[in-house]
Amino acid sequence: MRVIGYVDALAESAENRRHLLLGNGFSIAAHPDFRYNSLFEEAFGAGDERLRQIFDALETTDFEQVLSSLDNAQTVLTPYPDGQAVAAQIQADRNLIARRLIEVITRIHPGSARDLHDRRYESVARFLQEMRRPNDQNLAGRIYTTNYDLLLYWATMRNWGQLRTRDGFGDGIDGLVWSEGDQQSVFHLHGALHMFVGPDGSITKLVWNRPLIDQIGGRIDRDMLPLFVTEGTSAQKLQRIAESPYLRHALSCFGASCDDPDAVLFVFGSALNDAHIANLIAEGHVQRVYASVTDIERARADMAALEARWRERRRVTGHPEVELILFAAAEAAPWG
Repeated sequence: MRVIGYVDALAESAENRRHLLLGNGFSIAAHPDFRYNSLFEEAFGAGDERLRQIFDALETTDFEQVLSSLDNAQTVLTPYPDGQAVAAQIQADRNLIARRLIEVITRIHPGSARDLHDRRYESVARFLQEMRRPNDQNLAGRIYTTNYDLLLYWATMRNWGQLRTRDGFGDGIDGLVWSEGDQQSVFHLHGALHMFVGPDGSITKLVWNRPLIDQIGGRIDRDMLPLFVTEGTSAQKLQRIAESPYLRHALSCFGASCDDPDAVLFVFGSALNDAHIANLIAEGHVQRVYASVTDIERARADMAALEARWRERRRVTGHPEVELILFAAAEAAPWG
């Protein structure tokens, strides 16, 4: 497994389409409060002792890890004579934790796009343009994110002239409505704060006529939750994704990008822990994956093991061998 500089990664992939996968590290680079420990401290207050004890018992502040553990606990308890009552309480706690996650992201989120300095937008435009390259139809790539927040949305809207991205939403009777098409270039793989499912099942996007965080907060107060994948295990996430036309299309397009033999995949801010995402890379034809890490020596063993699993899967399927290449996240510095 190689480690190279970010500039060298760009030079090495100059003749390839670059698809980009963003994880939580992308958002943390702009807004440190998106770290799991910050979310945890904001999410629970007086009267939440049991919910805190669940996190303490698992020795983590990672919401996804806790949700996954609670989902597994329900599965194990259900067959037992008295297990269904306990499983029902676990389900109630699980749903409450998922709701708190949505509420706390909304609460700590920057209030509007104007809360980020212009220099931040200039920097992230440079980074995204290096990936997207919209001026060359043969090299134009797609952008995928597993993040729920609005930072990528703001960045692409603020820099639309440079990036020329399309998120699949257009004018509809009740606002901006998503429709499936092959021109979409930005995908929220696990949903996002600004996306809601309408009464008729349509996917709508909040508009910019007033601060988005205010609009989202108002909807949550009316028990309308955003389109979010908060399920714990990868199998449960896949089931949730399969139920949503938007999420299903987004994941299918990511699979197609991973299967693009003329492309490379850049990953920023993700440890690739979601099996349904990592498996699509393993099943694909991309031959180089460039992944950012904050501490190369600390990440080396896990990433080497991941590369070995991918290579074994490629050997079984007969697909081209894949190489996982690391670069320092600080060198890319998407937000400056």
